[in-house]
Amino acid sequence: VRPIRRIWEWIDGNVVIPQVVGSVNPGPLDTSLMPFWRGIYDLFWDRKTHFVTVCSSARVGKTLFSICCVLHKVAVWPGPILWVDPTRKTALRFSRNELQPHIMECKATAERAIIDKTHWTTLEMHFAGMVLGLVGGGSAADLAGRQAELVVINESDKIKHDVKGEA
Repeated sequence: VRPIRRIWEWIDGNVVIPQVVGSVNPGPLDTSLMPFWRGIYDLFWDRKTHFVTVCSSARVGKTLFSICCVLHKVAVWPGPILWVDPTRKTALRFSRNELQPHIMECKATAERAIIDKTHWTTLEMHFAGMVLGLVGGGSAADLAGRQAELVVINESDKIKHDVKGEA
């Protein structure tokens, strides 16, 4: 049974914006500063929801929304996660500069992280009971054979959609 607590309540109590990501508002995240996201978080967490597609203007918190959903899944509802970025290069940069700092600043996810040479790399992070993998959407081979309960496709408009094979 899913916890009754709303996802945005968990985010307000656990997510910290790291100083290193360059935000003008580092520190504990307060979703009341962007209340429209609360409704989208509730929709995401609704058990009847299978897909959430967010289309909006730039710099309104879409990637932060996805990061918070990943952090919540790692801490509250562990299961395999796949993050698809437009290219392997953007996935590497995103992981090092944004995702991993958020993971380490969130006590609930940092406690679950298995950090050693074989279980923690830039593109694959292991946590107690689950794996978070990042791939570039430009490589069909990287996408093949992956299992995930949560798939985040970041910047999908920049990913080539001309692959005709199975992956």
